[in-house]
Amino acid sequence: MNKGLKIYFAIVAIIAIMFSVLAFAIPFEKKNFAAFITAYIGVIVALLVQCYVGFLVFKKSTTLRSKIYGIPVIRVSVIYFILQLITSILLIVINIFVAVPVFIPVVILVILTGLAAIGVLLTIGAKDIIESIEKEEKAKTEFMNNFKIEVESLENKSSDEAFNKDIHKFVEKVKYSDPMSANELVDVESEISTKYRTLKDNILSDKIDDAKKDLIEINDLVDKRNRLCKLNK
Repeated sequence: MNKGLKIYFAIVAIIAIMFSVLAFAIPFEKKNFAAFITAYIGVIVALLVQCYVGFLVFKKSTTLRSKIYGIPVIRVSVIYFILQLITSILLIVINIFVAVPVFIPVVILVILTGLAAIGVLLTIGAKDIIESIEKEEKAKTEFMNNFKIEVESLENKSSDEAFNKDIHKFVEKVKYSDPMSANELVDVESEISTKYRTLKDNILSDKIDDAKKDLIEINDLVDKRNRLCKLNK
């Protein structure tokens, strides 16, 4: 259990203990004990919902961004808890003076819990959709982002200064290329990867003439990829 979840559970536990002690230790009259218990249970249910939501956000969210997207889910559950707490306290206070029918706290509990469940499900659904889109975008940009890092490592690796300038121009071209991949780009990206390995080997082996030919070919392949990117927009 991570630290954030432990703190969240500890806060919920403290609230539950405080409310329970105040509800049962204060010797006020309870005109309808069943209504009092139902109002009390409403708060406990709301606190259990907090635990479940906390588990979803802190335990099942593996990244910081995922936890941030979970904040709206927590907001919904906290609003639900506050509303349930206020109505339960009001019912308990009213029940001191007038016997509150049991159906009133039951109806309030059912309505608030149902609305909270719908709100939590909707926000969790929105969170999952956003994360799914981000994962898909990350997968689509993975090739080009990795390739940019790779080609930057070629800077100033050649013994030929003029060729180093050509490499720099290629690095700049790759840097400003469209990062988004698509199924239609798989073949050309595979060719780029293969040609890059050859280019790198020739540069490190100081085979400048071969490396220059490789650079021309990989330039053409990147241009081809960029044209295909535009066609698939």
